[in-house]
Formats: sequence, C-alpha cells, structure tokens
Amino acid sequence: GKYFFLPNFPSKIFYKQFQNIQKSNNEIFKILYQGSIGEGHGIEEIIKLLPTLQKSNNCSLVLKGFISDEYKKKLADLALANNVLHLLEFVGITSYKDVPLTTASCHIGIAIHTKTDRMNKTLGTASNKIYEYAGCGLPILYYNSPHYNEYLEKFNWAFGTDLSQSSLRDCINKIVTNYNSLSNQAINDFMNNYNYEFYFKPIEIFLKKELLELK
Repeated sequence: GKYFFLPNFPSKIFYKQFQNIQKSNNEIFKILYQGSIGEGHGIEEIIKLLPTLQKSNNCSLVLKGFISDEYKKKLADLALANNVLHLLEFVGITSYKDVPLTTASCHIGIAIHTKTDRMNKTLGTASNKIYEYAGCGLPILYYNSPHYNEYLEKFNWAFGTDLSQSSLRDCINKIVTNYNSLSNQAINDFMNNYNYEFYFKPIEIFLKKELLELK
C-alpha cells in the first residue's frame, strides 16, 4: 500500500508564537543546549571558552534538560576553575509546551553531536531539537562532520565547528555580529520548509483524496 516518511520536525503553528523576539540588545548573549545533558555536545569546550567570550561578547551558557548529579558537578567544577560559574545556568526538565519559553529567551543553539552511533549520525536530517532552535530564531553550532555538513551547511544560520577553541570562537563571533539577519533567516527557513506541516501536506492531500473516493 501507500506509505510516507514523516520527518521529526516541529510544528510551525505551535512555534510561530515564540518568534520575532528581538534579543540582540540584551546585555548577555545566551548559548543554549537543550536535551539530555552529557558528554559529546561541546559543553565542556564552550565552558573553557567562556572567559574569552565574556570579554568579547558577554556570553553565558544555559543547559536545559536532564543531567546526572555526577556530570552536573563536573561541569560546575570546570566552570569554577575557569572563573565562569556565574555564567553557567541549569534549567530543569519541563513540559514540552514550556520548552520554547527557554529556547526563545536564548540566542545561540548548541546542536553538536560528536558520537558516531546511528542515532547521533542521522540527527542532521530532522532532529526536533535542531529545528526547534531555528523555529525560535536561534542560529546553531553543529559538529563539523560529513553527515552534518551534508544537511546543515546549506543554512547560513548553521555554523560547523571542530570544537577547537579558535573554531568555536570564530563561529560565535560571526553569529553575534550578524545576529538579527541570521535569526530572521532561521525563522524563514523553518516556516517555509522545515516544519511538520510542510512534510505532512502530501499525506493530507492523499487522505482527503481517499475520503472523497470512499464517498
């Protein structure tokens, strides 16, 4: 029979209420990671870079989602050692409807996945979290690998990094410098092509046709 692939994109009907929030004049540029907080997402590398970012762009780091006590202590100790503990914020688990409230309050999304298992290697095609960032107007940082480049380097609001300090610093500086235009483009791309409704449309057309034939 007929079958369709429906990628895991967020709904534009839901996310449009969190868009076009002008944040570029905020005193602090907030870098956000949302999801299960663990190793392999560039978090430790960004914490080490925060002292430099604080001086140049006044950045902070927000971590939202589940985190083990052990890893939370590791990150806090690392931040303390780099004198940036005051720039590290942990946000707990919330209901899905409240996730965009945090997302929309931040400026840059961490979409870095360095693990090589199948789940992580295929996230570039339609990871809900990656396009939730875009849906709220956040440019993203992603891991510079062949798979992610294939799907994300075409976006001017997506910046590939090898996680070196120079690479991360360069990506973040470019985002901060061109924030408004990059944020608007992320929203435009999300609303036009990378949302649930766009990919559901062929299924909707097919189902309506089937219903008419049944009548």
